[in-house]
Amino acid sequence: MIVRTVAKNAALVVLAASGALPVMQSVAQVQPPGDSSPGLEEVTVTAQRRSERLQDVPLTVTAKSGEELINSGVTDTLSLEVVTPGLKIVRSGAYTQPAIRGVSSASTAPSTDPNVAIYLDGVYQPNQTTNAFDLPDVERIEVLKGPQGTLFGRNATGGAIQIFTLKPAFEQQGRINVGYGRFNAVTTQGFFTAPLADTLAFSVSGAYQSRDGYHHDLLRNGDSTSDFESTMARGKLLWQATDSFSVLLSVMHTQREEPGTFSGIALNGNTVGRATSTVVARDPYDISVNFYPIMKVWNTAGTLQATWDLDFGTFSATSGYSEARAHLGFDADYTPAQFAYFNLIQPDKNFMQEINFSSNTHGPLHYVAGVFYYRDKTGYDPNVGVLTGGFVSATRSHANTKALAGYFDADYAVTDQLTAIAGIRYSWEEKSLAGVAATGVGAVPGAIRPISEHSWDSWTPRVSLRYALTDYSNVYASYNRGFKSGAYNVSGLAPVPVDPEKIDAFEVGVKTGHNGLSASFATFYYRYTNQQVQSQRGTTNVLQNAASSNIYGADVDVSASLTASFKVTGGLSYLKAKYDEFSGATVLVPTGVGGSTNQFRDVSGFPMIRSPEWTANLQLDHTQDLPVGELQLSGTVYYSDEYSFEPSHRIVQDSYALINARASLALKSVPGLSVGVWGRNLSDEQVIQSSFIAGFADGVYYAIPRTYGASIEYKF
Repeated sequence: MIVRTVAKNAALVVLAASGALPVMQSVAQVQPPGDSSPGLEEVTVTAQRRSERLQDVPLTVTAKSGEELINSGVTDTLSLEVVTPGLKIVRSGAYTQPAIRGVSSASTAPSTDPNVAIYLDGVYQPNQTTNAFDLPDVERIEVLKGPQGTLFGRNATGGAIQIFTLKPAFEQQGRINVGYGRFNAVTTQGFFTAPLADTLAFSVSGAYQSRDGYHHDLLRNGDSTSDFESTMARGKLLWQATDSFSVLLSVMHTQREEPGTFSGIALNGNTVGRATSTVVARDPYDISVNFYPIMKVWNTAGTLQATWDLDFGTFSATSGYSEARAHLGFDADYTPAQFAYFNLIQPDKNFMQEINFSSNTHGPLHYVAGVFYYRDKTGYDPNVGVLTGGFVSATRSHANTKALAGYFDADYAVTDQLTAIAGIRYSWEEKSLAGVAATGVGAVPGAIRPISEHSWDSWTPRVSLRYALTDYSNVYASYNRGFKSGAYNVSGLAPVPVDPEKIDAFEVGVKTGHNGLSASFATFYYRYTNQQVQSQRGTTNVLQNAASSNIYGADVDVSASLTASFKVTGGLSYLKAKYDEFSGATVLVPTGVGGSTNQFRDVSGFPMIRSPEWTANLQLDHTQDLPVGELQLSGTVYYSDEYSFEPSHRIVQDSYALINARASLALKSVPGLSVGVWGRNLSDEQVIQSSFIAGFADGVYYAIPRTYGASIEYKF
């Protein structure tokens, strides 16, 4: 394990050189250096629902600016893990399921939602099929590690990912970028903003990507199964009514066709079709299916945000509506034989409303309070499995969710150096399930009927102490609780829901930033109970609660501006995440003649899924002034230990290291014009991006191999 050793030693060398032990941080919103941190760019985040210095936030946060993401080769939400050790973003087919410190959703059923809450411009994004999207106009991202049950609440048991896009400005500006790369990849991105009147400004942004497939069809000698196309358009209108009151309207539409998420193989040839098929794909980028995969997702969303700044604080109100539709289809035996084919339509409509108040600092007390309302309607319309001999297993279903919460969080300066922070959130959630199933040759499900309804509630507190060692260094200790409500197995139409998940998390850390160096270190321990775990039984999902898990580890991050033109950023995450008690796990065991059978196993002591022990990243950025223009060079290395995709640790992604690089030249002869070249996964690693592990086959789908290309950008 040479890479693992290098990653560990590199982190230790950096720590020894810095004289400090660091937590994840980077430049998100740059301000001129303040008196409290001479010579260092000050980073401002909203991880505690208010703007403050990152080093004053008593939790682990990774913050990156849009420029830093571009330099790192991050172009969409799926590649955020490259700049965030401890974050693992994998997919179950078309379902995006982030994992932070081992905490991740294991269910793709509608209404179960991810355990890591994703927010786009302050609006909660619950739909796993729409959470893979492009980032053409991103201002910054913040990845909050650990439960965020008090301030972010709903299903933020693992953490939260906040994505902020550019706002309209009262000065005309814009940019357009076009590129071309391997596999006939065409990309176009643009952003434009301008004033309409003294108090009105607008912005428009968009992105288009297309790419040929990178799979080889062994049956038809073609590669058309994984052609990719993505379109995104966003418009914003800002009304700055007064200096203190503003309203921002945002609308967005996205379309994504990505059949590569279901263009896979049966790992090691384990499929029920191998006995009757003369051709069975085994290499990562081969396929041998009799049905081409389908992955089409449409999403239209709107957001209305009002902000009112007063002498004593700031009121904000955010309304968000989204309507999405996913059409998914895939061959689940991965052979020319007809054993299993799934085709489903998954609609989703959701609405959220949040009202928040953040007080100004008057004396030693500062507080945040708010209420949150959410509703969602989703399900299958229909979900059809076509098996041998035309036998059909089909369902139609509705899963409705209503959620209501209130929260209060305050910090109090006990002394000039010691600050106490405490918060509490009350959450209530109700879910109902309705549906109908049909089985048989040519079966068609009838009218949907009510099945069950249940509600849950929970109090999620947090407590922290922060002590200022100096004006620019802090130590802290914190306790947080995370809560994820119970859920129904929508695929199997089970009338009894699984129990809610809960996490009790403890963290101790230190942060510092001074004279061009920022560094942070955090250790953590979680007690995780009633984990919701999904497995496959026949044509339906099985959703069950694992008994409990213990999670502990540490995060380290260092960012150093060695010179005015050279910057080094590095991070390292160590994680031990195991099932403490899980004696009745439903697992799939190969039969030996093709396919697998369900068994109950004791997997207590086994590593949790998507939990690599070590992850690390290192990024180098250099700027050089040349006679023809300014040259920018960036290189990023991301390392991940092995991790499993199912509880018995049978399907495993081996350790790997990804290398991304970018070079761009801003021409002096044409101000605003720059040309660049880039490469991603230059090490050409074969990484399992997603999986569908069922009795029919051990289905795995590989991420795109090495890519490279060139781009031209014009800013004005």
